[in-house]
Amino acid sequence: MVNDMEKQQIKLIVMQELPKIIQQDAEVRQFILDLSQQHYAGKAETESRFDRIMDELRRDRKENTHRSKINNVYCEVYPTNYAPIRDSLKK
Repeated sequence: MVNDMEKQQIKLIVMQELPKIIQQDAEVRQFILDLSQQHYAGKAETESRFDRIMDELRRDRKENTHRSKINNVYCEVYPTNYAPIRDSLKK
């Protein structure tokens, strides 16, 4: 069984040597990629999520701009009584 001191030494060696091994050994490189994909999204999935979030932000911004324009027009037409419509647009 490996004691804590040996584990620390193994960890240090792995951290020092792994970058070189990954560059030189395709099998080890693929093994590391497979391990990491179990815990983290790949590049394509991350980009897809990012694009979806950006699209949602664009839609929200467009909707908020439209609501703001409607509110501004209403406030110009009915300057003393705009609070009810403004409040309903915030929902």
